Formats: sequence, structure tokens, C-alpha cells
Amino acid sequence: MEYQIKKIRLGELEAYANSSEYKESDVIPISSNRIKSYVNNPRADKNDVVLYLLFDGSKLIAFRTLFADYLILDGQKIKFAWLSGSWVRTEYRRMGIATQLLDELFADWEGSIIFTNYAPNSKALYDKSKKFEPLIEKQGVRYYFRFHNAALLKKRNVVFERLHFAFKLFDLSMNLLFLGYYFIQKKRFKNWPNEVECNNENISDEVLNYMAANPASNFKRGETEIRWILNHPWVTQTNNDLQLYPFSSYATCFYYKTLLIRSPHGYISGLALLKVRNRAVTIPYYHAAYDSNTTLGRAIVVFCHKINANSFTLYQTSLVETIEKIMGVALFKKDMTQKYFIANKLKNRWAIGNKQINVQDGDGDCIFT
Repeated sequence: MEYQIKKIRLGELEAYANSSEYKESDVIPISSNRIKSYVNNPRADKNDVVLYLLFDGSKLIAFRTLFADYLILDGQKIKFAWLSGSWVRTEYRRMGIATQLLDELFADWEGSIIFTNYAPNSKALYDKSKKFEPLIEKQGVRYYFRFHNAALLKKRNVVFERLHFAFKLFDLSMNLLFLGYYFIQKKRFKNWPNEVECNNENISDEVLNYMAANPASNFKRGETEIRWILNHPWVTQTNNDLQLYPFSSYATCFYYKTLLIRSPHGYISGLALLKVRNRAVTIPYYHAAYDSNTTLGRAIVVFCHKINANSFTLYQTSLVETIEKIMGVALFKKDMTQKYFIANKLKNRWAIGNKQINVQDGDGDCIFT
């Protein structure tokens, strides 16, 4: 059977969102927040294809979203697209539909594709396509501060979803059992380092300038890109799209916060941008002078305990080494790996395999989700 592909370019995205086709669909292929983000992407062009839709007659059976970015190598801007969001209706899976969409976008973007932050099923598709090669692999750690298995496991599969209440009871019981431990941890990590400033409001121009001047990444997000990201988050604290959008775009708690340390002359010498989503903490951006690592690292741990964080994940090598020296940071920890993959066409075109690539934890769509 032949299905119909519809491509939405960036310049057409808002009109599509206002159409009856979008509003009356039983599945939303792109959330309203993501639409605002895509339209305001400073690295995108109105002719970029950012949404692929596949129909069986009038029924939407699959979609794929992606967004434009730059990789900066030897002073050159290499435009490409991040893969970010793929869905196939259950009864149409294992029929080659996702492969069809992947082939289509590869042709449109001339193989200029990178991905990370992927689901296992998506990774299997990419491996099978033989279109990608490893770009970089980062080793990290996830620290768990309290039991929250119910939230972690609910979306793994149907079995865990059915056992959600049982896991909630288990979490409650274990957290009650460890109340004494939590109290001790609160006392151990209650003192905020005096040298560290915590930004509780809008991120200042000074912070944005520091991040732009010290990107520590070949994706080099500048002040314009950082403002775009912070002003147009994909995650919302209202659940308007929750029932129809197949991905998680809702959180009861979602915000960014900066921790910074200054040199004796008053200039920023280290900065961490923290993202908090439902008490899970990550660090999309981190840059610090070597002698600032210890103080900033301890401030991050204190912050996690102050907000009763469930977990904290990081991949910045210098910061991992610093926090590993602090005894008894969390209940337990897990080694983590963040992998980035690049289309072999893009890699060969620019001889990227011969160059050192640096990334921040928030590069790609990680800072949004």
C-alpha cells in the first residue's frame, strides 16, 4: 500500500498549526510550545523542512520532527538538523514506515543529520539504516537522592504502568524508612558556599555574555541562541496538549537556574546552568576555571539537597571528578553514557572524523527536554 507524505517547511508551520487538519487530528505531531520554538530558531531558514507527516488516506499514521543547528569547525558554520521526535501509530509499526520518513528527510537535508537523546527503538532504526557513525561519547554519572521508581518506570512499558501504584507505595515506604538519612544529608549540605551566587530570576546579560564567550562546544550557542532556548521552552506546566501529543511535554515543575563564582577582580570565573524538571537536575551548560570546580561542585550538591531533588545527572568530566571526591553525596549512583551520532555523509563531507569535537550536556534537544 502506498502512503502519502506531507512536508511542512518552517515558513508554513504556523499556518499548519492554525489549520483544521492540525486542530482536528486525533494525534498532535508537534506541540504548541515546540512550534513557537521552531519558528523562532535563529539558526533556521523558512525553507527548512522541519515536520514530516505520513498519511493513510486522511489518517495520520506517522510523523518526524527535526530542527536546524550549526556545527562550527575551523571557523566554518556547517548547517545540519537534529533528529528530535519520531512516532508511528501502533498498528502500522514494523512496516518500514519510519525508514521511509528517514530516507525522505535524508534526501531533503542532503545527509546533514546528527542525533542524540534517542529512544531504543529509534536507535535500532538508525543502526539498521547504516547511515550513521559515532561522533562522540561522554561518560557521566547519575546520582539518586531518594526513591522515585514509580515516576522512573511508569513509561517504560505497560507492565510497569499497571504496577504504578505498587511502586508508589514502595517509594513511600522506603523514603519513610530513610527519613533519618535524609535529615542527616540536609544538615551535611545545608551551608551554601559564600563565593557562589544563585540566580533566582531572569538570567542576566552578564551570564549570557559569559556563556557566549565560553561555549566549550563546537555547536557554539551564542547569546541569541541561549535567549531563544530560555524564552521558548518545549516543556510546559499546563497540560493543554497532554492527551493528544505522544511525547512528554508537561511537567509539574520546570525551570532553569544559574550558579556562578567570581574571580577576585569581580569577573565570572565559573558558571553552571541548571535545568530542573520534576526534581530531576541536569547541567545543560558548564564552564569553570580549574580552581572554581570544587566550590561550584559543592554548591550544586547543596542546591540538589535544598530542593529535595530526586536525581542529578552530569557528563562534564571535570565536574564529575570534583563531585566524586565529596563523600556520601547521594543514596546511590549509576554510571551513564551520552552518545552522539552523525550521518556518515556529513562526517565524510567535512572530514569531521579527523577533528576534536566538544559538546555541552545540553547540546541537541537535551536542554529543551
